[in-house]
Amino acid sequence: MQDIIAEYMKKGGHTCFTADDGIDALMILKSSPMDLMILDIMIPHIDGFAVCKMAREMSNMSIIIATD
Repeated sequence: MQDIIAEYMKKGGHTCFTADDGIDALMILKSSPMDLMILDIMIPHIDGFAVCKMAREMSNMSIIIATD
């Protein structure tokens, strides 16, 4: 699902970063300011809810939480 969403975002002219776990997502957020985060609840190392809370402390961006 991550690859499909990233491909559509790139086709729309948006810069897109992907992360395979919560730690990588937070590291990317620290180094690259962004306008939107699409976040899965079930991710390795740090769950999506914790990543969302930490991201909120670092940024005022919009966050979409997805799950299957």
